[in-house]
Amino acid sequence: MDNVAQAISDADIFGTQIQKNQRWELLPYYAAMTCKAGKLCEGHVGFPSFPAWFGKNSTMRRNEKLITEIHTKMKPTLTVGKKTFRMDVLPFLKEILLGSLVRDGAKGIDRTVKALKLYNLSKDDLFVNFDKLTLQDPKKKKIELPKTLSTSFTKAWNKEERKLKGKSNSGKKSKIVEAAEEIETEESEGNEENMFEVEIETEE
Repeated sequence: MDNVAQAISDADIFGTQIQKNQRWELLPYYAAMTCKAGKLCEGHVGFPSFPAWFGKNSTMRRNEKLITEIHTKMKPTLTVGKKTFRMDVLPFLKEILLGSLVRDGAKGIDRTVKALKLYNLSKDDLFVNFDKLTLQDPKKKKIELPKTLSTSFTKAWNKEERKLKGKSNSGKKSKIVEAAEEIETEESEGNEENMFEVEIETEE
């Protein structure tokens, strides 16, 4: 059993080097250690499912790149590392940003647009990319917006994007500074409610 455990351990080391550092010259050793473990256990070693492995490896790398891009965009307003962002921030970010829409409906569209500007995010980040990068908790009710509300939000966001693209960078404040000032102005007018707080009901 010691020899089997050692073979499995060696195979895992080779496999990690192949995946992380692209050291494909170690592939024969990886296969040899896998076969050795199976031989010593007198078990069966199936054929490697290379197409499935390559597909999962490609998805993993694509998601890592996407996390890096989102984290980089949020750096001006975020002070945590990428690992902390992935584990502690990303799973709740969609719920936080959609808080105004969930609570106020069409009245919360402007506030959500300002929040996306503040964090330097896009509509695709909010509705597509976050879902790709987070595991769905079966105990939480999935946030689904009515079609009319989703359409109104898309129109408002597209209008804001055209406005930003039409502005000249010279002599203009960054969109992050503008969004922050707009939010601070609203809060100073007496709105003490947390603008991004949202409660997600749990399914019993």
